Amino acid sequence: LVNPSRGESFGLTLIEGMAAGCCVVSTRLAHTPGLIEHGRTGFLFEPRDVAGLREILQALLQAPQLALEVGAAAAQVAKARFGVEREALAILKIYRRAVLARRAR
Repeated sequence: LVNPSRGESFGLTLIEGMAAGCCVVSTRLAHTPGLIEHGRTGFLFEPRDVAGLREILQALLQAPQLALEVGAAAAQVAKARFGVEREALAILKIYRRAVLARRAR
């Protein structure tokens, strides 16, 4: 998954790509270093750095096994941080707080 965006808010595209086991290559924007660990769960390049993007893509084309390994690591991280189980637990916490707050009234 290549995301050469020059600016966007936090989106799900990168997380979805990671969860699908894609090797994500993305612009280093404000939120991306919090999602992608460069070289381990994806690759980051600076905005408007076409040469940097080209370098990463050429390296991955020459080492497809690396892309597979990075994609597998990304999938593990995405599922651990953003998977349905974690989401369900977070929603459950919100409901519990709401019920407790209502009982306290």
